[in-house]
Amino acid sequence: MLVDYAESLAIANGRSLEGEPAKLIARALEIDPKNPKVLAFAGAVAFNRSDYKSTLQYWNTLLQVEPADSPLSQKIRGAIVRVRQLAGLPPDADVAPVASRPK
Repeated sequence: MLVDYAESLAIANGRSLEGEPAKLIARALEIDPKNPKVLAFAGAVAFNRSDYKSTLQYWNTLLQVEPADSPLSQKIRGAIVRVRQLAGLPPDADVAPVASRPK
């Protein structure tokens, strides 16, 4: 799976998702836009670029497809609170989920 390869490359590059890992994640998102792992990584790419709106869109989409009680959903819900703070949004601000490629 492309996202697994992107993760391996990122680990080998000091945990950086920039460059080839980001390209692979974008391609994986085109292939499977509802895959929770792909959405998690797409949100991380957007977060690292300070694109908080896209981060929230990817992660809100993830919450729609991942079971609410999963460890990933719990972790993402906590991260969303922090991203909203960084974006200057109230904790309950609604950001529509959208699955599109990282910029």
